[in-house]
Amino acid sequence: MKILIVDDKEESLYLVETLLKGKGYEVVSAVNGAEGLEKLRAESFDMIISDILMPVMDGFRFCEEVKKDEKLKDILFVFYTATYTDKKDEELASKTGANKFIRKPIEPDKFIKIVQGVIKNMEKGKIEPKKPILEEKEIFKLYSECLVKKLEKKMLNLKGEITQRISQKRGVLYDPQVVDACLKVFTEKKFQFKQDSNFIYKE
Repeated sequence: MKILIVDDKEESLYLVETLLKGKGYEVVSAVNGAEGLEKLRAESFDMIISDILMPVMDGFRFCEEVKKDEKLKDILFVFYTATYTDKKDEELASKTGANKFIRKPIEPDKFIKIVQGVIKNMEKGKIEPKKPILEEKEIFKLYSECLVKKLEKKMLNLKGEITQRISQKRGVLYDPQVVDACLKVFTEKKFQFKQDSNFIYKE
């Protein structure tokens, strides 16, 4: 069993690679979807375990490209993510063609058990490689909506962090309206999404 793991975080790659090799699996790694595609087309694999939030080519786009390729579409695809963890994210992953959706963090033993379960079910014929159930434009629309919600949540968290840090400074008074004004400069910008990339920030 040969597995490709794709993640832009070195520590995550190392952990997953160590766990899988410890169970006797052959493992190859890549740092983003684009590099993952290159390795998939150069070697043969039985399973892909991929993060979602990555530079160059993210996990959703990567999965979509895999499922469009006649030579790659039958490879089992598993998402392993810490950022896209909502129920809607899982639904989008399934509609994109993923066989399994694993949320980080997770105990190593449980992670291995899930991966082994997917492999065993494939070998028994209980699961088969999935095909996307939506058209490319529909997948892209849903992905864009998920990303916008993530950005909005990030902005709210950032506002809270800025306010907290300022309030912790002794003898420093701050005006919440100033914080809002600074963040407004960012939030009033537009994000222009393109299907050949993640997103482009536009003035």
